[in-house]
Amino acid sequence: MADGTEPEGVVEASLSAIDASEEVAKKKVRRSLRETMKLRAPEFRYGELLLLLLATFIFNGSVTSQTRWHSLVLVILEAFTILLALLASRARRFTINFAIVVCSAALASSLCELIFDWNLFQSSTALLNVLLVIVAPLAVIRGIIRRHVVDFRTVLAALCLYVMFGMLFSALFAASQSLSHHQFFVQTDHGSPSDFSYFSFITLTTVGYGDLTAATATGRTMAAFEAMFGQLYLVSVVAVLVSNMGPIFSKHASEDLDDDLDEVERENSDTQG
Repeated sequence: MADGTEPEGVVEASLSAIDASEEVAKKKVRRSLRETMKLRAPEFRYGELLLLLLATFIFNGSVTSQTRWHSLVLVILEAFTILLALLASRARRFTINFAIVVCSAALASSLCELIFDWNLFQSSTALLNVLLVIVAPLAVIRGIIRRHVVDFRTVLAALCLYVMFGMLFSALFAASQSLSHHQFFVQTDHGSPSDFSYFSFITLTTVGYGDLTAATATGRTMAAFEAMFGQLYLVSVVAVLVSNMGPIFSKHASEDLDDDLDEVERENSDTQG
């Protein structure tokens, strides 16, 4: 306008645009963790999960005697691992909410143990171990079956399951010692978390150094079953998944070759033109 004023329609449109941008910003802030995980590349989710599982394994394997600080760090690692496994597998909302409640309770109990010297860690870690070695693998398996696709994400999920199975048997060995009130190993009176983790993965990979051996018939049976399971898993599940990745790589290679040929043809046509 000549007098410097703007039409009312333009002002209203500007205000509406501002309100819309503010609403979009609010929606981004209110975006749930589940929705945020959906926006991430699927391969990164299971890759991050595998790294967290390895970090939990390394930390748990280095603990020869539990202290309150070790307990707190282990609870934090296991809680993040559980939640990431459920989110990466797109578990049901009820399962994720239940895991959040249990992880929050376990973290609160470990903080109480650290500050007030309350002996609540065993119960909290027991709940987390149940989620980590039972609920989380089931969620990952369910997520793989629902996809009906074999790709790099599926292979990463299978590797995560392999590490979870090692942790499962480690928890079973520790539970066997606690429930029977007898020593699990021949070589030591009381196995530590490091001993159980080491023995489980050495058995799972069928290396069997022999420096730690099960003392009871139940322990030997579980160790034999874990060794058999580890071999069958590698030669069947992982081998089949990796072999089915061949057509995918061949497809990508052919697509790249077609793109290169198209580019060469365009360059030749430009040169002739």
